[in-house]
Amino acid sequence: MLFWIRVGCRVRAAARKPGSAGAVRALSVHRRDVGILVLMALIVAMPLYYTITFTEAPLTGRFDASGFGAEYWANLLVSSFDAGWLQAHLNHLVSSFLVYVHMPERAVYYAAMHPFVLEALVPLFLMGVWYVIWRGRAAASALLLWIVFTSLGSGLLIQSAVASRFVVVFPALALLLAVGPALWAGAGVAG
Repeated sequence: MLFWIRVGCRVRAAARKPGSAGAVRALSVHRRDVGILVLMALIVAMPLYYTITFTEAPLTGRFDASGFGAEYWANLLVSSFDAGWLQAHLNHLVSSFLVYVHMPERAVYYAAMHPFVLEALVPLFLMGVWYVIWRGRAAASALLLWIVFTSLGSGLLIQSAVASRFVVVFPALALLLAVGPALWAGAGVAG
């Protein structure tokens, strides 16, 4: 990780120099390091892929076990809008978004009968979401994209509202919850 931070800092510094060749110079310095990184990634990942190949196991085994099958997607694609397939899938997809503020998760993984954001904190969470949308900065918008893409990915699975699939989004929820009180206190308004 530190390697990529270092490369990014050098590229940014080189791009600020006059002339457009600065970024290319900064990357050419690290060409050997990038080559070593790619080689090591291949060495580490290769045993997994040749084991899958020789055992004739599916490449997406976990998704095949917990996701919808190919027959489901075929029926969804060929069905008309009034057949109910699309409406059922949209209802299923919405539940992966409602688990944040409205409904408890379905597997009772963390032993709570509340959504991820407690009901009393939902206004602060929505203030944080509103502030991020209102400001429109790319870095802050990444928080919303983080939440949206996690929910869309969970919507592809049979059980779309299970907390163990949302652990990756908990830091984004915490950051959006922190923006709400900062905005309420007036600290985040003057930025």
